Amino acid sequence: MATPASSPPASSSFVLHERLLARLRLRHLRLVDALSIHSNLRRAAEATHMSQPAATQMLRELEALLEMPLFERHARGMRITEAGRLLAAHARMAIDSLRTATEDLAALAAQQARPVRIGALDAALVSVLQPAMPQLLARHPQLRLVIEEGTGERLGAGLRGGAFGLV
Repeated sequence: MATPASSPPASSSFVLHERLLARLRLRHLRLVDALSIHSNLRRAAEATHMSQPAATQMLRELEALLEMPLFERHARGMRITEAGRLLAAHARMAIDSLRTATEDLAALAAQQARPVRIGALDAALVSVLQPAMPQLLARHPQLRLVIEEGTGERLGAGLRGGAFGLV
């Protein structure tokens, strides 16, 4: 029988993962995403439909949970740290993935085909997708497409996270 002393120590990533599963809320992710966009607590609070004191408290909770700062506070706003940038990218993937799941569930409930999600850069929308759409839809009239424009970084993250079937 193994004794606790002979058991391998839990990795710090495992411990953090378990802590996040137990205490992280989607509102934390929405706030980090909004802060990464606005770099201002008041505007991020407005974007997430919460008061500024509630957003401040939620950010403190999240930083305590992670045991690292996500944003540096300055007189003119906030500057995202490397940890904040990393979490914001994953928060965006989680939010996009949840949106995809809700759309898929709605399509299932309505007995519709699930949409094919395509992410594209602005230039690709005009030069590649728009010219191809009439012929594609003529060959496959039942096809449901959702096309989103985004930056290369966001599109790549969305593809890795399952928000897009094609980029």
